[in-house]
Amino acid sequence: EDGSEPKGILIDGAPGIGKSTFSWKLCRKWGKGKILQQYQLLVMLRLRDNRVRRATDVLHLFRHPDMGTQEAAAKEIVRRRGKGLLLLLEGFDELPADLRSEDSLFMRIITGVKLPEATVMITSRPSASGLLLATCR
Repeated sequence: EDGSEPKGILIDGAPGIGKSTFSWKLCRKWGKGKILQQYQLLVMLRLRDNRVRRATDVLHLFRHPDMGTQEAAAKEIVRRRGKGLLLLLEGFDELPADLRSEDSLFMRIITGVKLPEATVMITSRPSASGLLLATCR
């Protein structure tokens, strides 16, 4: 209503329905300048990825061991509190239970404790969506 961007978007669906395919297509179309250009940056994190799962803070999520140049970009994301960022968390249902707890990094991002200015889009199977619906911002 007020023209602001949504802070949380849940894409819920049964296995094999196309959530991951949708995520990849969304990234590709954003990269080509076809959609969602109100966001300066779109980052997709595959939550089944062990590097992502091991992250202990927001900076770790945006670092890659082979790409030191991303360090400045990661710090800028944190400094701006996620403003202009569309963060796509793909496969929430694949996170172990301890990483879905209220004090986990992922839940602090989803609830807006971390990166409160970012828009967070989450894909999940229905089995884990109830937790998200109860806590989404």
